[in-house]
Amino acid sequence: MRNHAGKTEINGKKINYFICNEEYLTEEKPVLVFLHEGLGSIRQWKDFPASLSEKTELAVLLYDRYGYGDSDSLTEKRNTDYIKTEASLYLPELLKNLNIKNNIILFGHSDGATIALYFASIFPQITLGIISESAHTFIEDVSINGVSAARDSFIFGDFLRQKLEKYHRDNAVPMFFGWADLWSNPAAKKWSMLKELKNVKSPVLVIQGDTDEYGSKMQVDEIKKRVNADCEILYLKDCGHIPHFQAKDPVLQKSTDFINNLLL
Repeated sequence: MRNHAGKTEINGKKINYFICNEEYLTEEKPVLVFLHEGLGSIRQWKDFPASLSEKTELAVLLYDRYGYGDSDSLTEKRNTDYIKTEASLYLPELLKNLNIKNNIILFGHSDGATIALYFASIFPQITLGIISESAHTFIEDVSINGVSAARDSFIFGDFLRQKLEKYHRDNAVPMFFGWADLWSNPAAKKWSMLKELKNVKSPVLVIQGDTDEYGSKMQVDEIKKRVNADCEILYLKDCGHIPHFQAKDPVLQKSTDFINNLLL
């Protein structure tokens, strides 16, 4: 196993990245790109990316988005444009800076899945496939309620704050409130990327838990109905917002099968 970590500058910000199993990075093979959740980071994926890399024999690129993990701290108020900006600016520039010209397969979780779908709608020519886990393509009441509950937990409790400080250090507070203040606001219900889904032309695997505290099966149904591509569904019983941990074995197996079919 040969790994590589570093930082690169994008849009005036230092972005932290990690390449896992670099020996699989060849011209002939696509690269797996992991996009973390709205409170996530490279390290919060734990061993799941490496496990998927080993099963598929593909290199994996992970990165801390601006404001997260070991990337530069967020200095401005978040607005919903950050999803489009991540998909249209930061990720393409990261691939360019790292000289990755391969086709890519995106594995996104939560906000990361939304960004993955948005990226695929803009760059279908290099997107071989998308694994969308717990995505948000429009905002439901359950989404706002879930974020509001997390906000209260962060302010009035210790566990969530301490957990996030472990992974985000000085970024934890601006990162958390950048996310929570935006998505707990009822005005966020105006946001949607449903119209962009018709431009997704790469095969999609949609993964969702039936007890997800941030979204319902309507997210799955809208993605399947609107994307202009084959769409597989893995809907998991008694599973919440983090299927790659809460139902690791079936998620890993289904993701492996999906990717191997893309490589045929």
